[in-house]
Amino acid sequence: MCRRCIDLSSLKDFVDRQQAPPAVRTKRAVLIVLTSNDKLGDTGKNTGWSLPEVASIHAVFQAADFKTVYASPKGGIAPLDTDSVAADEASRSFHQNEETLRLTKTTIPIADAVSTDFDCVFYVGGAGGNWDLPDCTESQALAAEIYEAGGVVAGVSHGTCALLNVTLSYGAPLMKRKLVTAITNEEADAMQIRSLLPLSCEDRFGELGACFSGLKRFQENVVVDGKIITGQNTASAASTAKAVVVALSG
Repeated sequence: MCRRCIDLSSLKDFVDRQQAPPAVRTKRAVLIVLTSNDKLGDTGKNTGWSLPEVASIHAVFQAADFKTVYASPKGGIAPLDTDSVAADEASRSFHQNEETLRLTKTTIPIADAVSTDFDCVFYVGGAGGNWDLPDCTESQALAAEIYEAGGVVAGVSHGTCALLNVTLSYGAPLMKRKLVTAITNEEADAMQIRSLLPLSCEDRFGELGACFSGLKRFQENVVVDGKIITGQNTASAASTAKAVVVALSG
């Protein structure tokens, strides 16, 4: 069969999974994925995951009484982008609390995550993710399985790059013709990092055939397309998590 053709039997399996009743849980569970990469290319500078994003997302899910599990491509300590350490209350609370900070130091490898254990996978930003999230095959498979089971796939800022190479079981790209947002070229330029990154989310989603929606730089922007929920930037992190709560509470 031509590689470009859709396997109809696989498509039927996909439809059946979409129509199947969701697994019953006593509490909604979200897998929060952080980057394992701490190098900003070959600049000699460090990077990692974004503290304000993780802190605000964690606070939203805790308030909703959702179970959260932290993962990363390599597992173990996920590197914090120290330049992202902010003075807002949520960030201070998360960073100064040994229990919450420990969650980011004891992440499970994505390869060990079981899709049926989660209602949502949420990819957090931080520039580090541009190097290891898009090509993480275990992450791609996990996102596809959760989505095909009727769960939510979410990302914010740089983290949304994890969705670029996700392919569904019948061969179609997850994000083709989907509405999406992520860090924009304008925002990357304003932070003077666009030329340092291995990819542009805005450009790559456009090439994929997704419908990219970006507002003016650093404005809050959340885009919902069914069970795919994305936020443009750090300012959108909490609202993106709240949209996930709404999607899983219906």
